[in-house]
Amino acid sequence: MPLTFAQAQFALAFVSQISPKRADAFEARLKQWQKMGFPEGVNVGRGVRASYGATQVHQLLFMMKLLQVGLTPERAQKVVISGWPAFKDAIVETILCRANGEDHLHYCLIQLDALSELKEDPSDHMHVFVDAFTSDEIHEAFISDQDFMEWLSDNDTVPTDATSNLRQHQYLSFLTKNRLATSISIEVDSLLVLLWTGLVAIGLTPEVFSSEIADWERERRARGRAQQETEQHFAKPLISESVADRVTNFDVSAAAWSALAMLDPASVVHREHEKP
Repeated sequence: MPLTFAQAQFALAFVSQISPKRADAFEARLKQWQKMGFPEGVNVGRGVRASYGATQVHQLLFMMKLLQVGLTPERAQKVVISGWPAFKDAIVETILCRANGEDHLHYCLIQLDALSELKEDPSDHMHVFVDAFTSDEIHEAFISDQDFMEWLSDNDTVPTDATSNLRQHQYLSFLTKNRLATSISIEVDSLLVLLWTGLVAIGLTPEVFSSEIADWERERRARGRAQQETEQHFAKPLISESVADRVTNFDVSAAAWSALAMLDPASVVHREHEKP
């Protein structure tokens, strides 16, 4: 069941903590975005009331989060529309996990590649790239090799080739850290909880969006995303295997000392480990 403009305005204002004193200004912005054709399906023309379903409300939620970190409305709209399939998948996954009582958090990781036209093959590089990941994946990316090996030895469900698993962990850890360092992240769980709370405040429940959520989940399963293993989130071929080998076998300490080669030795802070 879609929301009216007033209902959607209240829910969005509740999530983004818009001051009641600025309600008129917020309403004007929503109408301006509507004239720009955002969110999808609300620019219905003069004399026709726009309705706000799950797509429209959630697109606005993500857009407003991007506005808060400094993106322009035009850029934020492009990000949401370009990455909408990934955003929908993240919403569905978050709802499923919450329904099952799981407590890990879900994030949408957004990379904006403003240099894509300078890459060797621009067709292989997206201006906007959105992927979903969990707090567990972040934790795994930052655990040490030793901790990973200890976990591996206690887990009977993983392959027994420890060296291969360690290399995979190092590779995925590198990719995860690389993306986190150059991306905008939006935590989905709190966004949904605040939205649901706002709906309850006006006498509604999350069930108003249940029909669309069901469609999203069916689309997700049709694409095979529901069966995707956790470690595959960051296993896309972003870099070649040869580069991956160089990353996992790289002597970082030696490289750091090499970078200090022209520095006055007296200015180098003493460390426990001596120069190799």
